[in-house]
Amino acid sequence: MIKALALIIGGLLAVGVLAIALKSVSGEDTWICSGGTWVKHGKPFLPAPTYPCPTIEVTPTIKKK
Repeated sequence: MIKALALIIGGLLAVGVLAIALKSVSGEDTWICSGGTWVKHGKPFLPAPTYPCPTIEVTPTIKKK
């Protein structure tokens, strides 16, 4: 009985630690580059980056057969 209780408590503790670890590295509170400007996503701890927001130019191509 004590062994089963210890396994249950250990499992719950492992799930809790995993949830906290995933939350801390999930990138919910960060700055996102959108349309050439930095946009706040969530509540970032740091101020907006001072370097320019990288933009990617996408040129559609049509393949001819």
